[in-house]
Amino acid sequence: MVQRYLKYCVFVYLSVLGVVFVTLCFLAVWFLVTPGYFHPHPEEKDVYEWLPEGAAYLVDKSDRRLTKVGMRANKIKNEDILRFKQLPKLRSLELRNTGITDEAIPYLNELTSLEYLDLSYNPGITKEGLRKLDLPNLIMLDITHIASDGQSLQTMSENQAAEKKDDPDDEKLSTPPPP
Repeated sequence: MVQRYLKYCVFVYLSVLGVVFVTLCFLAVWFLVTPGYFHPHPEEKDVYEWLPEGAAYLVDKSDRRLTKVGMRANKIKNEDILRFKQLPKLRSLELRNTGITDEAIPYLNELTSLEYLDLSYNPGITKEGLRKLDLPNLIMLDITHIASDGQSLQTMSENQAAEKKDDPDDEKLSTPPPP
């Protein structure tokens, strides 16, 4: 009886070990066959390596290209934006609270594929700087809590906001009404 029980235990142990081995082999083959899902496109590798810890990104699985990058509260230099020029499919860029200034606007203008841009919480971005922003495919621009004539847009009085709303130069900066 004991011998039979031992044979059963050995059988179960070998069966479990076999299942684990087959699973590990499957995962190894899957990693080798689909490297694009885990590795960057060769032309974008240096951007991946540069992205700070905590940066979020989204990759198009079909060609391993970055389509969205989020850099909340990661301090960067204005010139660092030029790195994103290597991302031809970049559609969304979140630069919230990154410390960029108006000097970054010319670099942003080179990212012509952008559809969404978040510049919020960057007090170094001013209304004058935003007037120079020229992105042909831009659908949405978030400029909450940026500087405007030395003060935050969020702290402007209603009168000041109404005056600025009537300014014909502000058409470029207007946002659509909420749904």
